[in-house]
Amino acid sequence: MALDKRNTFILSRNERKTEETHADFTGSLTDENGNEFWLNAWVKEKDGRRFFTGNMKPKEQRRDEATQGRRGSMKDALDSDVPF
Repeated sequence: MALDKRNTFILSRNERKTEETHADFTGSLTDENGNEFWLNAWVKEKDGRRFFTGNMKPKEQRRDEATQGRRGSMKDALDSDVPF
């Protein structure tokens, strides 16, 4: 029997953080309809109190952005190799 992951999320420390602007925590969320999202969260502090801020993006959006970036790079590479 498969585990029902609707209305659940996971968030863990971003071990790949290399720049200050990268999220402190990353993870994923599945909503009540089974749609999946990427989560990003930053630890902030104001008036001596620590809290999280964050955002979420559909998982398909990130995959589409990555695919478009690769296509553009490959096209540019091919265009530059054509001698005419």
